[in-house]
Amino acid sequence: MKKSVRYLCVVAVSLFIVLAAAAGALFFYAPTLGIGAAVLCLLLLAATVFIALRYRRVLQGLHELWEASLDPHRQELLAAFPMPAIAVTAAGEILFANNRFRKGVVHGDDATGLMLTDVFSGISPKDLRKKTAVDVVCGDSKLTAYINCVADDETVFVLYFSDNTELKDTAAEYTASRPVVLMLCIDNLDEATADMRESARARIAGQIETMLDEWIVQSGGILRKFAGDRFMAVVENRHLNAMTKDRFSILDRVRSAFVTDGMSITVSIGVGQGKTMQECESMARQALEMALARGGDQTAIKTINGFDFYGGRSKGVERRTKVRTRVIANALGDLIRSSDRVLVMGHRQSDLDCLGSAIAMTVAARHMGKDAVTVVRRRATMAGDLIERYVEAGKADLFAEPDEIIENITPRTLLIITDTHAANMLDCPEIYETASRVAIIDHHRKLVNHIQDTALSYHEPSSSSACELVTELLQYMGEALIGRMEADALLSGIMLDTRNFVLHTGVRTFEAAAHLRRLGADTVAVKRMFSGGLEMYQKKCDLVSQAEQYHHTAIVTTDADYSDCRAVPAQAADEMLSIQGIKASFVLCVAGDEIIISARSYGECNVQLIMEALGGGGHLTMAGTQLKNTTVAEARERLCAAIDEYFRNNHAE
Repeated sequence: MKKSVRYLCVVAVSLFIVLAAAAGALFFYAPTLGIGAAVLCLLLLAATVFIALRYRRVLQGLHELWEASLDPHRQELLAAFPMPAIAVTAAGEILFANNRFRKGVVHGDDATGLMLTDVFSGISPKDLRKKTAVDVVCGDSKLTAYINCVADDETVFVLYFSDNTELKDTAAEYTASRPVVLMLCIDNLDEATADMRESARARIAGQIETMLDEWIVQSGGILRKFAGDRFMAVVENRHLNAMTKDRFSILDRVRSAFVTDGMSITVSIGVGQGKTMQECESMARQALEMALARGGDQTAIKTINGFDFYGGRSKGVERRTKVRTRVIANALGDLIRSSDRVLVMGHRQSDLDCLGSAIAMTVAARHMGKDAVTVVRRRATMAGDLIERYVEAGKADLFAEPDEIIENITPRTLLIITDTHAANMLDCPEIYETASRVAIIDHHRKLVNHIQDTALSYHEPSSSSACELVTELLQYMGEALIGRMEADALLSGIMLDTRNFVLHTGVRTFEAAAHLRRLGADTVAVKRMFSGGLEMYQKKCDLVSQAEQYHHTAIVTTDADYSDCRAVPAQAADEMLSIQGIKASFVLCVAGDEIIISARSYGECNVQLIMEALGGGGHLTMAGTQLKNTTVAEARERLCAAIDEYFRNNHAE
């Protein structure tokens, strides 16, 4: 209040002087106007006197409140207290300040009548009742305020101040100067320069190394190369903060540096923040592994609180060599042979990619002489037509409900998980928790809550689908492990995730499809698996007709329940990408007690990052999530906020 009164007094005095001068001048030239100006001067003088008297009464009231709140002995103690101290009301108005406060904190000013927030930053009236100590800032001083209530009705509080500016500056400098380890990797140098002469390859590698070195040196750090395409850097924590604010622009600079050369070279960075240098280095390696598992071209920062990600705007780098595939195939074959039973399970609400890869692995395990089944909830799958094909062919024993399996798991039972790597997304998490031997085959970008401590993990985010990975593995695991029906199932999964070989395809995708054709896969029969009834087509068209444009995305929101036809929202999201100017599409609908979101794009917009912000995941071009305990309107609001954040962080509009 005191600040407002001072401001009003200054304004009133200024106006009074101006009007008085105007009145004096007008008396000689226009007496009538001069009298009017004089009247205004008198009114202004009266208003100023009224405000001053009212402010005096307010101060008197504050003084009376101060006198009534504390007995004279405590008032004397507070006035003579050896630390700076003030008394404030519950609303944050200062009643009293001792001499040490006036001299040591506000440098001789009178703070009585001012609001607490006018003097300090970092404190509000709400803190008076909720906290016992608060760190505050007053000018250049950094203090700790200790709060004590001195009135039974909590109307008056006393704050004692300890000036620990030097201590806090020292602590801030210690935190800012803590070392941070960065592991840097050129994602695809070998693939991009495979057909080049050694001199050209060395030139490009040198250019990238120079860019990385200049970026690190600019941040006051050091960079050392320890492998052909890997580097280690050490910087101070203060410079890491600057890097995060810049959102690791080095990723964009490297990616765009060689566009004219017809190459797409990217860099991945892992950052580790730990208590010791050894811990920082270990965390940086884990972070780099996570960044590469998510497709590369991004930065992953690992701290004791988890991971943070930056970048990830481009698709994963395809590995042309199949050496790793052969090694994984041999290891998986050994695991199957050493098991007494094989269970193959995918994610909940399984689709053709999930179920097709699971069926192929089940049949392959049976050909290797093992008791194997595909665990699937037949009432909660989007690939019911595929299951019906096997039932009609007399192969219903390939499938089993989770409840039929969980009691028969032994220590030598092998669980193969396909098309997911997160425990909370499994069709039956209880089976995973019971099984002691687990293998994973997945192509999605790695999530933070991924399954760990597995016997085998084949994770390739550059691959188009889990069916592609299984097709490659089966080529090295033995001859004639699957038949024509399994080839159809695998091809259907590849076609689903590539949208009929349009998106996320590489050389190895077509090689896998060609191998399946040699095994007898029928493209017409596969295409029929994607056909739906007239009712489903009408529902899809109805969803598309409700599309609304938001930024460069299309969003559909509906309260209709799609529990029985979850494929329809995904198909509608695919359909909306054909709208001109749309970079991504989202469909929000109800499915039982959940709100499901299906997200699609052609690659310009990374829908995986948007869905991850809502607790989901997926791929650059195909992602989704399920939200519980919320409404469709609230889900749309959260989605729009995630889209805004994505476009803001990636400078895309």
